Amino acid sequence: MRKNERFTMVYKRYEDLVFWYAKKRLSNEELSKECVQQVFMKYYEHMDTVSEEMIKPWLLTCCKNEIIDYFRRIERRKGFENIDAPEVEVHVCSKDNAEYIIERLHQEAFKEEVLAAVRKKNKSWYEIIQAVCVEEMTQEEAAQHLGISQEVLRAKLYRARKFIRKKFRDKY
Repeated sequence: MRKNERFTMVYKRYEDLVFWYAKKRLSNEELSKECVQQVFMKYYEHMDTVSEEMIKPWLLTCCKNEIIDYFRRIERRKGFENIDAPEVEVHVCSKDNAEYIIERLHQEAFKEEVLAAVRKKNKSWYEIIQAVCVEEMTQEEAAQHLGISQEVLRAKLYRARKFIRKKFRDKY
């Protein structure tokens, strides 16, 4: 596969995720789009050194670093009048919570990996896990939403959790 094709495939797969991550932290759509552009420009430059299984964490870490750099630039400008600076409500990333952010990125990547494995193994398990664990519905609400009995939901939820424990025991 050529470099441009590989890049396009990765871009289509992760663009929304990187945008969502940036927007969640910047609370500004235009800044988030700019951040996504910078992240994928850096990815294109370094894509030969990023392994397939590390693409997602690499992109999210790069996005986090772009956001931190953005706030550092704003901090340096404090005390100077800058009429063109956008007024934005922002969530500041400090050095103190950088480790926390990295840990959250790893947790999010792990969660996505688990959900993908469950979906591949059994679609009904995935729907139940999504409803109960991700959307935080009660078991009664999830059973009603999925159109199954509570007993069937509990049995499938048990099997899905058992599968997750067995498959991801070492990573978890």
